[in-house]
Amino acid sequence: MIPHFIKRGIRGYAFKKRNRSVFIGPYVEVDPATTRVGKNCTINFYTKISHTDVGDYTYFSANCQVMHAIIGSFCSIGPGVKIGLGSHPINFIALSPIFYSTSKVVNNMTWVDRDYHDEFSNVRIGDNVWVGADAYIMNDVEIGEGAICAAGSVVTKNVPPYAIVGGVPARVIKYRFDEETIEQLIRLKIFKRSDEWLKENLSGAVTPEDLLRSEIALKA
Repeated sequence: MIPHFIKRGIRGYAFKKRNRSVFIGPYVEVDPATTRVGKNCTINFYTKISHTDVGDYTYFSANCQVMHAIIGSFCSIGPGVKIGLGSHPINFIALSPIFYSTSKVVNNMTWVDRDYHDEFSNVRIGDNVWVGADAYIMNDVEIGEGAICAAGSVVTKNVPPYAIVGGVPARVIKYRFDEETIEQLIRLKIFKRSDEWLKENLSGAVTPEDLLRSEIALKA
């Protein structure tokens, strides 16, 4: 039997070889078989990622656990964040996975021959999202572009684009911009544009008014 630290080293080497532009801190565990990470991302120490797709220029702070997620570009994931770690069926009598799951998380045992509950529905996080320290994002949740999840939030429902949510469970506190501005920003698909365009148009203290004014001028 191969010791865990050797398996971890092999996986780490395979991931680093495939992702040379990604900064990978010490004691990071990324499953290269189930995870894709875009260019110029940062994964800080003790973070674990599996069954996940990550866009470009996204960073993970220390001690994050991420599973079964699709995460956009330019996202900021704070320390201790947990994303998509699995759910339990609250409408079943039994809550232990041994009764409804073939995942064998209970001492490598299961009492069923098929899954009766989708434990790991994907989390979807749009571009340019900030998830604060120690937030918990439940499975099957979608977080829209430009949203902010406050530190310590437990996010159990979808978060609209450019909303700020917080609390347990998380609720909308406010929106970052007015409704018309948000609609215009979404239509522009800003963070799907080239690196050159983003550097030129978003670097510095750029407000929505600045950007939309320049876009209108270009079309005039």
